[in-house]
Amino acid sequence: MSQNAIPVYSQYPGGLTPIYDIAATGSVKASNGCLYQIIVQNAGSGGSITFSDMLQGGTPAAGNQIITLTTAQLTAAPGGILKIEWPFKTGLNVSAISGGIIVNASIA
Repeated sequence: MSQNAIPVYSQYPGGLTPIYDIAATGSVKASNGCLYQIIVQNAGSGGSITFSDMLQGGTPAAGNQIITLTTAQLTAAPGGILKIEWPFKTGLNVSAISGGIIVNASIA
């Protein structure tokens, strides 16, 4: 008996765009969207990573932080995946990263 393919649908309208090997500060996306997931590649050692919305002239500010995650939080993530599902208005930026952390992100 032959097997039929099982259709798989994204729960996110428009699908997701993967961003690989985030290991330094800088722009991730220069327009509005949503940070859906963070996938841990290397949780690092004693560091942290901060994602921010670039609301004020393209520069991240403390009031625009979406999330800051420490090495301990990245290490404790079930399966290495953190579901964030947080919108950003102007652009997504990694405003701080230290301790050898490397992550991937799923954005729209």
